[in-house]
Amino acid sequence: SMTGRLETTSWPPQSKSGVPISLADPLARSTSVKANLWAKTTGWSPGAKPHGFGKLKLSEAVKTIWDYRKASGNLAGTIDLMLTYVEKGTEFTRQFGDINESFYNSLESVFDEMAQLLLHEGVDFYHRFQERIQHLTTHAKFIGWGYGDFLSRKMCATEKCALGVIVY
Repeated sequence: SMTGRLETTSWPPQSKSGVPISLADPLARSTSVKANLWAKTTGWSPGAKPHGFGKLKLSEAVKTIWDYRKASGNLAGTIDLMLTYVEKGTEFTRQFGDINESFYNSLESVFDEMAQLLLHEGVDFYHRFQERIQHLTTHAKFIGWGYGDFLSRKMCATEKCALGVIVY
C-alpha cells in the first residue's frame, strides 16, 4: 500500500549482504548495469540531455564493471560493459571536446583490459563485439592525447590475434 511518502532508492539496489541485487544473480545480464553505467559516472540520468561536463567519476564506473564481473562471472557481460564504458567516453569527448589526460588514460586502460580479456578468456566472443570495436576506433580516430591512435593499434593487434593472424 502507498503511504503517500516518496521513497528514495540508491542505484543499484542492495541485498542484505551489501551486494547489488542486479549483480547478486549469476545469470544477470549486463543490461541494467549498462543502462546506468555512464549515468553513474557523470551524474546524468539515463535519457536526460547532458549539459556541461557533469561530475566525472570514472573510478566508480570502473568499479561497477569489476563488481559486475565478480558477482556474475559473466565474461561476455563484462566485456560488453567495458566496451560500453569506452564507447560512452568516446561519445562524451566527441560531444564536448578534449577533456584531460587522466580521462583518456582511464578509457585506454579499460579498452586494454577488455582486449586482454578477449584474447585470454573470451576469444570466442570476439565476433560478437568486432563491429562495435571497429566503429569505436573509427569514431576515436581524431581524438587527441594519442587516444585514437592507441585504440586503433590495440584493435588491430587484438583482431589479428583473435582471428588467428600472427602478430610480430
